[in-house]
Amino acid sequence: MPSKYRLRIIFKPIINYLAKILIKIKFTPNLATLTMLIMSIMSFFSLSFLRIEWLFGIFVFLTGIFDGIDGAIARQLNEETKLGGLFDSISDRISEILIFFAMLLYFWNQKLWGFIDVALIIYISLGASLLISYIRTRAENFRSGDYDIGLMARSERLFFIFISSIFGLLLELLLVFMLLTAATAIFRLVKIYYMLKKQNLLETNSKENISRKVINVKGKERKDRKLKMQDLFIQLAEKVEYALTNMNNTIINLCNNKPAETKKFCEATVLTEQEADKIFEEISERLFSREVMVFSRTDRLYIAKHIEQVIDATETVSRRIIIHKPKLYPKLNEMLKDVGNKAKEIGKILNKAVVRIFDDFDEAERLVNQIQSIRHESREIQYQFLEELYRVKPEHTDLSYYIQVINKILASINKAENFGDGIRGLVWKYRL
Repeated sequence: MPSKYRLRIIFKPIINYLAKILIKIKFTPNLATLTMLIMSIMSFFSLSFLRIEWLFGIFVFLTGIFDGIDGAIARQLNEETKLGGLFDSISDRISEILIFFAMLLYFWNQKLWGFIDVALIIYISLGASLLISYIRTRAENFRSGDYDIGLMARSERLFFIFISSIFGLLLELLLVFMLLTAATAIFRLVKIYYMLKKQNLLETNSKENISRKVINVKGKERKDRKLKMQDLFIQLAEKVEYALTNMNNTIINLCNNKPAETKKFCEATVLTEQEADKIFEEISERLFSREVMVFSRTDRLYIAKHIEQVIDATETVSRRIIIHKPKLYPKLNEMLKDVGNKAKEIGKILNKAVVRIFDDFDEAERLVNQIQSIRHESREIQYQFLEELYRVKPEHTDLSYYIQVINKILASINKAENFGDGIRGLVWKYRL
């Protein structure tokens, strides 16, 4: 089961709504992670000491909710850090161990159907649960991608335990839980093995094809030149992520009434656009060189030109933001932050997609397919923003300002989606 079909997608609107409420009372991502850990400790005591299954289930459910809230708060506040991710990952494993240890103590010396040792079922379930998360982490270290594969990911495991406990069927469904969890671990391992193997083969085949096409130039020297050309596209892809991230930071600081920070990130967006222009010029100069790449010269120009158009759109947004200081409205600010975060998310996807298009068409197509749904979400935010804008009725200058800002943000997102459609078209063209 890919990550887009996860339970957390169903609960995402609730999680985001709760995150906004908690932000207002000064909750931080790490505080939300700590609350999640406290909920798992409460679940441990409710089952192992109080021996109340339904209460255990409620605390397990709250553990799952706060497990999503910490990430939502980090994204909304733009405070995603490696240290926070490490704390979250360690807390997830501790909470899982506490939940399984509670079940172990609760069912100690009990047998299912009179002959199956429940403790053994719990041990296997815990091992498989930890292995599921470990396999994904190790795969992401090899290569970026969506490795959240299989039925029983963390959110599904917690929800299964919650439902079983609420209906008093925890013991009866433990064997089913163990089988599903173990099957997920095996399936994820096999699936990721073949995914990584296929990607490595694609890279090998690509290098072999290039070496066959190279003529009149020494092999090593030609390979180095080819890598330099491809590196330019990778650098340009990084710039589109930086530009959309800086645009998002400009929006956030505008909404937080921090003019100095707003101006700083606007200048960072402009600087990114200027750096991208230099890379684009170098690509254009070398377009008709004898460097060999997967794509034709026309398609190379298409990729570079559309990346530059997205970056130009972010510069337009940032410059528009700092020319006026409007009256701030809390609800409008939250919506602007939401649509800015959508733009940042698209920037990350585009960066990965451009990198992957050179060695893994399937992964590149999967990435750009995500952009369309994000753009639809952004469009819904725009409609809600305009409704709220006409409800609060700001003065004419502010009204015009807000309309222009939201429209230009959506214009940059639309350009990004158009480029994503172009990448999909290139994948279909060269896959034949």
